[in-house]
Amino acid sequence: NGLGAPNASTPKVYYPRLSKDLYLQADLVKEPWRLNLYGICVEECPKKGDLVKDPGCMPKYAGLYPDVSQKACGELRGSWTVPLDTVSVANRCLPMNEKTASRT
Repeated sequence: NGLGAPNASTPKVYYPRLSKDLYLQADLVKEPWRLNLYGICVEECPKKGDLVKDPGCMPKYAGLYPDVSQKACGELRGSWTVPLDTVSVANRCLPMNEKTASRT
């Protein structure tokens, strides 16, 4: 996992609390460039069930990432569990819609 801006070793960004960030900033959705999303730089987009380590939980970075979730740093021991598969769109890891087969 990378810190700060994406780089050659961690070029993609995963948003572990995308739903919460969008909910809290619903008034900004009409102007998406103003959204402040909590992201973690990763090498590849994670899959459902993967654990993504949050560098904001590391003691040497304490205070640098004020938006880091206390749940991630405490209960989850510095990791986020990925709830859905993600796909890379412009190097941003976005959740994929899970389709289920149905019979008629």
